[in-house]
Amino acid sequence: MEAVHQSAEKTQVNVKATTPSWIQKLDEEAEFNRYGIISVGFLLVGIVGGITAGLFAFDAIWKLSVIVGFSMLSLTLMLAIAPMKLVTRSIGLALLVDVLMMIFSSI
Repeated sequence: MEAVHQSAEKTQVNVKATTPSWIQKLDEEAEFNRYGIISVGFLLVGIVGGITAGLFAFDAIWKLSVIVGFSMLSLTLMLAIAPMKLVTRSIGLALLVDVLMMIFSSI
């Protein structure tokens, strides 16, 4: 029986080739400014999510569920001290869902 040996060098993934440089720089800066981003994230996600739920999602339970789900995801990641890569993307996703829900509900 022959044993198959793999070296660790062959299994490396080149992250810089798949991630744009401006996103890498944003992730590095976000880790340095963790507490400022988290506090602003709490304010933005809480206020925009509340306005969206109160003014635009009162007519359908699925709209309210989507808004609350994405808002709670980002707030939970902020409270759990998750990696800033996840926190910044969840804040952006929650705000994007809120804005899209506002646009689609007002049409």
